[in-house]
Amino acid sequence: RCTATTNVTSISASASGGFFEVPVAAPPGCSWSAASQAPWHTIDTGGNGSGPGAVRIAVAASEGPIRTGRVSVAGVIVTVTQTSGCRVTVSPGSHSAPAAGGSASTAVQTAPGCLWTTGAGESWINFSPASGSGPSQVAVVITPNDGPARTGSFVIADHTIAITQATRCTWTLLPPALDYDAAGGHGAVLVIVTGGCSWTAASTVSWITM
Repeated sequence: RCTATTNVTSISASASGGFFEVPVAAPPGCSWSAASQAPWHTIDTGGNGSGPGAVRIAVAASEGPIRTGRVSVAGVIVTVTQTSGCRVTVSPGSHSAPAAGGSASTAVQTAPGCLWTTGAGESWINFSPASGSGPSQVAVVITPNDGPARTGSFVIADHTIAITQATRCTWTLLPPALDYDAAGGHGAVLVIVTGGCSWTAASTVSWITM
């Protein structure tokens, strides 16, 4: 009786792919064949044989999600599983917003079927969608800023998107300068602030105190 078989029923490949050998046991003169059932893995050598032999399977590199295929070797189904090769890039990696707020978008580049998520940042930065699959655009909306200039960020698939925003506040000092004679003295400066910004005052020399 002519019976060919193999004791290998599964292959695990990394995202980088590679070559895998499946031994075939068969009596001398017993013919057998092998065939791939998916385009991303092919029969490199050993598509047909007689007697003992081996099939060499080539698995292509992947930049997509985990995938599974099958190869028929001497009538035995060999399952080929390849780990995810998904990679995500974003562009641009930062946005600058005016004090009045505004909107922008960040492009997400990845292979179809690759999943990604976003991570929350500061409350004044709004973005959507919260997750996606494959290439997409993430919309960013920045609320108006009535305080000092600020910086923040949010995350897309482990990539930090930096956000900077200008302030609508202005400062006016009255008078803009103070003159004293050699005897020194006291004076005052009126600080006029437009907007909800805080301020501080400090001397840069030892002979002037607040």
